[in-house]
Amino acid sequence: MAWGESKPTYRLSDDDKRMIIASLNGFCVQDDWDRIYSSLPPGGRAAFGIVLLETMMNKFIYDKFAASTFWFMDAKMDATDQEGDDNFCKRLDYVYERFKETLPQDAAWWKSTLVSVCMMRASEWVSNPPPTPLLHATLERRKALLKAYGDELLASQPFQLLFRGSLSEEDQAIREERTREVLEEAAHQFTSLQGDMFGNLVVELLPELPTFDRHAKNMDHHILHVGFMPHHGARVLIVTRPHYSYHGIVATNGWQSRPPLQIVTARVLTAPKGPKARARWAAAGDKPIYVVQGHTNTAEKEGVNQEEAVDEGSDGEYKPRKLRRTYLRGAEDE
Repeated sequence: MAWGESKPTYRLSDDDKRMIIASLNGFCVQDDWDRIYSSLPPGGRAAFGIVLLETMMNKFIYDKFAASTFWFMDAKMDATDQEGDDNFCKRLDYVYERFKETLPQDAAWWKSTLVSVCMMRASEWVSNPPPTPLLHATLERRKALLKAYGDELLASQPFQLLFRGSLSEEDQAIREERTREVLEEAAHQFTSLQGDMFGNLVVELLPELPTFDRHAKNMDHHILHVGFMPHHGARVLIVTRPHYSYHGIVATNGWQSRPPLQIVTARVLTAPKGPKARARWAAAGDKPIYVVQGHTNTAEKEGVNQEEAVDEGSDGEYKPRKLRRTYLRGAEDE
């Protein structure tokens, strides 16, 4: 998100701030802008605009590709139907959701079969096979929708408010191109997974991840927590990326259910927990940890993770442990 502005606050009105936070409902707590900002770790405050832009992009991807399983399907009644039906995918999603409630494994098989057939070429055993008529119609629909989705995101006022306004015309063109590339890649990944994974996609957002659980496998702290690690039980402020997993997966050797499969963990930013942690985070200002401690980004130069590992007291107080520095894997207990 190099085209975003790290600290856009100086040029945003109160209405702008409220609009941005409201647009991230489900991913960001619906608190006052200043309250969210002041509760973030120093790294999060230093790049607040980038965090919001990253979250906005991931929310858009979730809304378009994860929340609508059949978003790409041709919605025409027959060959003479030119416009199709914009509500077709919503209706099919509704059928799928009710199917899952009754027979989740059967629903998973039906969903993946339908998606696979829509994206299938004439022969998967032949190199560069010609497309089937169904694939051709699907790709045409997909191409048109991705163009429309890119236009929608780039024209979104909350999204634009977080842009850097000083970009050259060439850089603006690159920004638009890369935004569309991100959407294209996300669309490809979701379509492939929904067709290949004979299971039901489960997504966990902020309502399912209200507090940080350091022992859970479905979430991880954002890299901007560097030096100020979240405490167990701390309030999650922003889910910059949801947790995606598949459940009710049909085994290849029968209808036995396989264990859930995690696709990607949630990435979160939390508030400090306890008065001492709050004081420590506040005293650090809004600079990344390597700046606060007088380093010159040695973590990036050396491949060393300089985060401080901690135990937690009852009020979230930091209790440093002895660490040894290791390359690539970061700091480990001595």
